[in-house]
Amino acid sequence: MKRITVYAISIWSSIGMLLAQDSYTSLRRAMVENQIQARGVSDLRTLTAMLNVPRHKFVPEDIRHLSYLDRPLPIGSGQTISQP
Repeated sequence: MKRITVYAISIWSSIGMLLAQDSYTSLRRAMVENQIQARGVSDLRTLTAMLNVPRHKFVPEDIRHLSYLDRPLPIGSGQTISQP
């Protein structure tokens, strides 16, 4: 019985991580379309990089929900990550 419980928790954790990743993927795609391309950036390499770099991993966990907004964010030690 314990094995099944541990296995079920593992599956739910994996599903939760996938769902979180999907929401960040959607936010990143919207950022590229609504911010980067809207400013006239059309270089395929730049757009591909912006689509693939997980900006949310560079900001503290408590403000990750702000990662893809069009603004700089604090990253600690008095430093910021620039707006996209």
